[in-house]
Amino acid sequence: MDNQANEKYDVAIIGVGVGANYGSVLTYYSLYQTVQSFGNKVLMVSKIGASADDPEIQNTHAIKFARKHYNLSKIYSQTTVHELNRIANTFVIGSDQVWNYGISQHFGKAFYLDFTEDSKRRISYAASFGHSKDFSPPDEVPVISELMRRFHAISVREDSGVKIARDIYQVPAKQVAEPIFLLDTQRYLDLAAQSTRDVSGPYLLAYILDPTPQKKAAIEHVAKEKNLKIRIILDAWPHLFEKNKQSMGIEGAVEEGIDTYDFLKLYANSSYVLTDSFHGTAFALKFGKPFASIGNKRRGVARFHSLFGIVGHKERFTLDANDILTRSADFLAPLDYTSIHAALDAHVKESKLWLKSALKTPIRNTIAAVEKKKLSPSLGARLRNGKLERALRKSAELIKFQMSKQKFSLRAPQFTANSDAWTVTHTGQATQLKAVSPVRGNLVWTDLPEPLKEDSAYELTIDWTVRTASDLVNVHIRNPQTGKFRVIGAVAPKKKTNVPRTDKLSFVVPTSGFSQIMFGAVHFIGVNAGADITGISLRSIPKEAVVPNAAPAAPSKRKKDAATVVRELGEHDINRFINFYAQHRISRNVENARSLLMFYSHGFEKGLSRSESFRPGFGKDYMLPLAEEMNKWIKAGRDPKDSFFQIAASVMHNYFERHREIGFDVSHFWKLFHTPVQEAIQKADKGTGGVQAAHLTREAEVDRFQNRSFVDVVFSRRSVREFTSDPVRNEDIERAIRIAQQAPSVCNRQPVRVHQFTNPDAIKAALELQGGFRGYKTPPKLLLITSDLSAFVGAVERNQAFIDGGLFMMLLLLGLEQMGLGGCSLNTAMNAEREKAIRNILNIPENEVFISFVAVGHYDPAVLTPRSKRIPVQEVLASHEKA
Repeated sequence: MDNQANEKYDVAIIGVGVGANYGSVLTYYSLYQTVQSFGNKVLMVSKIGASADDPEIQNTHAIKFARKHYNLSKIYSQTTVHELNRIANTFVIGSDQVWNYGISQHFGKAFYLDFTEDSKRRISYAASFGHSKDFSPPDEVPVISELMRRFHAISVREDSGVKIARDIYQVPAKQVAEPIFLLDTQRYLDLAAQSTRDVSGPYLLAYILDPTPQKKAAIEHVAKEKNLKIRIILDAWPHLFEKNKQSMGIEGAVEEGIDTYDFLKLYANSSYVLTDSFHGTAFALKFGKPFASIGNKRRGVARFHSLFGIVGHKERFTLDANDILTRSADFLAPLDYTSIHAALDAHVKESKLWLKSALKTPIRNTIAAVEKKKLSPSLGARLRNGKLERALRKSAELIKFQMSKQKFSLRAPQFTANSDAWTVTHTGQATQLKAVSPVRGNLVWTDLPEPLKEDSAYELTIDWTVRTASDLVNVHIRNPQTGKFRVIGAVAPKKKTNVPRTDKLSFVVPTSGFSQIMFGAVHFIGVNAGADITGISLRSIPKEAVVPNAAPAAPSKRKKDAATVVRELGEHDINRFINFYAQHRISRNVENARSLLMFYSHGFEKGLSRSESFRPGFGKDYMLPLAEEMNKWIKAGRDPKDSFFQIAASVMHNYFERHREIGFDVSHFWKLFHTPVQEAIQKADKGTGGVQAAHLTREAEVDRFQNRSFVDVVFSRRSVREFTSDPVRNEDIERAIRIAQQAPSVCNRQPVRVHQFTNPDAIKAALELQGGFRGYKTPPKLLLITSDLSAFVGAVERNQAFIDGGLFMMLLLLGLEQMGLGGCSLNTAMNAEREKAIRNILNIPENEVFISFVAVGHYDPAVLTPRSKRIPVQEVLASHEKA
């Protein structure tokens, strides 16, 4: 439960303690328990700045664990976190990669305890920079350094962190043990005992965050050599699980629904551990298991090197999973844990003493305050041999270096375009760039005062407002003499479009001759796409200060063959289907639940439609899952008037009424439904579901142009692309959709959705990307027909979205013709990049796949349309009379 603001705590722990990663959860649990064991009342601070729908604060294994084992705070934003000063005396920034700039920047400066008052004690325990190199931007270093000098005691997890703290931030730091090692093994066994998971039989446990074919091969090799069953734990993020499971590719080995207790139980009872996780390696060591550890440069390997520097046995670690096969003896050899545990015990003892002492440091003794005095003996010992002096001298040299190099600053810079795909407007405050056509090769650039120097490093700062639906905008340098350009980085607009922003990129100039900053129209897509640039500045920096920028959006220079493109697009589509359909007929969202209600109830409708061969008591396979879905629907507080729920209730009303009439007992089925659902079934409208005579009309007929025959409508339909200015009534669109709704769909699940657009700018931007309407005026209305993947309940239905969508679309075109409207279907055959851009422009959710656009409007009957001659029926109809 959240704690009330009037409670007081000795220590508040800040960090990533409620993250979805099992290692993070247990790292913070161990730190919390250790600080508490020193006699402190401890508060675990929830994820700072989290929103209500943040996946880390939903009903995850991590948050369930936190609520059970901590005094857990309410959620503070970066502007309200200072309120913690009223309830806590000491603040500890916790462990793991909290000082990795790629992570810490998302929390403002809260991970440097900037919100704490001077009267509070500030400590870091086993903080990590993530890598052996610091990636903070150069202009951030002085700010962070000043905040770290307010700390009373700093400890880091890796030996490389000691060097970064000393040489970059000019503060002393102590290397301490990863918190997982602070607790006795029995504490973890006590937690493991709360798991009910079956762990019988000897097995190899693989804890894998990033599955690859090489890791799969290594797992299977070790399991075969050791004669062990394979059990696999994957990353705990729900949105990654299915994708990682598919990538892992070991049938039946992946453990599902793992919580923290299961994680520990699986570790404790394993016979061998293979992992690419740092914390996975730590638990293998903690439980004394034979293991193989695989590093990952992207996630950071400094922590692995530091850990193996303490415990030895570097032969158990590799950056290449293939090594586990090629030098199998190193990884399969038995391990003597005597020396390992002795080294860890000594390290833990020293670390606990440091932490206990740090928690008692006088408030006045911040690092900065101590340095103002004659260095204290303990601090002087840490900084002996002139290390602080050398660090200060290095900082001074860096400033001198920067002042001696190039520095440019352009306000409202002048831009030139190579085609009319750009419009450029110069004002006194900014330069307005508008991308009229987002086609590759349409470029715009501004000149720098002088050429950039070959093999020199620079930091580029852009003050601008970006308008685009693209995920990334490439920034280039250009050589005006040769016309060649080079991507120096990319900006990720995300949701921060059409608002003022500042972006920084650092880069090294490859050759001489570059003297322009350039953009390509291909990355500016959507409504009013472009940018307003108020300023561009460049300054020289040392090469070692260059930090990785966002991955450029430029395509590979090597053109992919057609087969590769088809496979990639196929994989893209299949992965989307996997993410949204109701796997194992288990609802993961409201749309899945609605589809399952229809899936099961439609099965009963088919059974009720039998006249001569009616089978009393039918449906035992569907009754239980239908009852469970209806019970879950009401229990979750969902709307009982929802059309899908009402149809299910009506079908059940007819089912039980039919059996009552023939005197057949199905009371055992009735008992499966909870009381509120039983009441809904009893009150349901009998005509909403069930069966009816075939000659009766299912829906109310459309009441316009009723004198037209079906043949007349079908043979009159044409693809019209030129429309009059007459307004299109919403009522006519709705009537056309009502006609289209008569199309069949699998089990009547009705997955099709129609999105209607009238904003000319949005229509134009979408059709520009679609590419099939160029040369024509913007249509009065644009429809996008989509199919919701959440409606499907089986893997074999992977293509059904397009079948149901195609049936619906054809009837919609006929419905528009019936209403006297012209329409033109426009295909959605496009690559993933254009599709995503259209999704962003039109706000179409990921669970809906595109079927077709339809341009709609009134038209002059004399307007020209393509003849589109159809081939003879004999070429379409294949008769198989003798088959």
